[in-house]
Amino acid sequence: MLRFFFNVRSVHGVAEDYEGEDFPSLAAAQANATRYISDLMIEQIMKRQPIDIQAVEICDDDGKLIRSVTVIDVLTSASLPVERQATSLQLVQPAA
Repeated sequence: MLRFFFNVRSVHGVAEDYEGEDFPSLAAAQANATRYISDLMIEQIMKRQPIDIQAVEICDDDGKLIRSVTVIDVLTSASLPVERQATSLQLVQPAA
């Protein structure tokens, strides 16, 4: 297992991950980062807040940036699970 750290970059700065998580591969860590950033965006949308997150930066034990998953990556990705694609963002009609 490899340890990866997931720093969250937003318009407010960077929230560093000091604990990290173990994954069998970079691909698995990237999938986790994609789910995480999409969950953060959904949470902000549901709260009717502006999306201020920009990216989740995947770093190694030394703090070296390995890969960055951006909001654009998530929005243009077809890799979200089917059930998430169907239920995550639902149009809500404003009350009359």
